[in-house]
Amino acid sequence: RYAWAWAGRAMAELELNLVDEALESFKRAIDLDPEDMWYRYTLGDTLVAHNRFEEAAQVLATATQIDPTHADVWAKLGQAYRRLRRYDEALAAYDKALALKADHAWAWHGRGMTLEALKRREEALSSYRRALELDQGVIWYYTSLVDLLLAGQQTDEALLVIDGALRALPENPIAWARHGQVLRRMGAYDSAIASYRKALDLDPTYAWAWNGLGMARAALGQWQDALEAYREAIRFNPNDPWFWYNFGDALLAVGERK
Repeated sequence: RYAWAWAGRAMAELELNLVDEALESFKRAIDLDPEDMWYRYTLGDTLVAHNRFEEAAQVLATATQIDPTHADVWAKLGQAYRRLRRYDEALAAYDKALALKADHAWAWHGRGMTLEALKRREEALSSYRRALELDQGVIWYYTSLVDLLLAGQQTDEALLVIDGALRALPENPIAWARHGQVLRRMGAYDSAIASYRKALDLDPTYAWAWNGLGMARAALGQWQDALEAYREAIRFNPNDPWFWYNFGDALLAVGERK
């Protein structure tokens, strides 16, 4: 009878990892109150979170027909389309969200990822920069911009961006590890090692930072230290083939030195 009670039940079921039950409860809430966009948005968001992108797109597209003025729904629809690799539709949805809410940082970031997938690099950079102008508290806004800058060999700007991340998020291990990555790409290996070490002080289980530390050590010819770093990387994430490749490379180098 009460739509909000069904929605509350769905949220509780999600906390218990009862995903299918939660989806049915959200649908029940929508049946009882089809005009409430929050129920439709949350159903779509849950479907996206569980990689059910086609269903999410259908739910969210229907929501935009009922209420075409809901910026968050348009942005989430853009995400669903992007994950389906329907990039032109994703871009249109993100643009609709931004027409409704120009300061929607999350939509600007999603727009950037879509433009990057479409190989529209300069437009993607502009969207990532806009997301960061609007919200300096989300690490992924920094890393997406840094990745694209590094891909274009724009290391100086990448360093400025990641320095900004450290100012905004000084206790974030991802920010420190990415700082190490940029410094390593610039050939500043000792400084890179210091940044990777800071990341690992904050999160000793951070496999990506261990791998980066290994690469910085290897660049200095410190193969035994590199080997130990790679060993930690595969201990904490044994599923990344590049960590194993680097570990094998270090094993060969240490063996040759012996």
